[in-house]
Amino acid sequence: MTVIHWLEKAGYKVGMHTDLVSAPYNFRWGPDDYTDDAFPKLKALVESVYESHGQRRVALTSISLGSMLVHTFLTHFVDQE
Repeated sequence: MTVIHWLEKAGYKVGMHTDLVSAPYNFRWGPDDYTDDAFPKLKALVESVYESHGQRRVALTSISLGSMLVHTFLTHFVDQE
């Protein structure tokens, strides 16, 4: 059973404008690919989910190498705003 199946079983709904959305991870990309492409898209996704849910907190989760990606995104790309 996948992580998404477990989350659905716990009551989350998958898809935009619901409470569980996903962002792709490509292990073949280098740092510049993330800085120039993936991180701006991830930031826009987080902001969109935040706005569409009445400015409620957004929790980011990840597994495996995606954890390092999320850590880098939060510590080096986004700001306090």
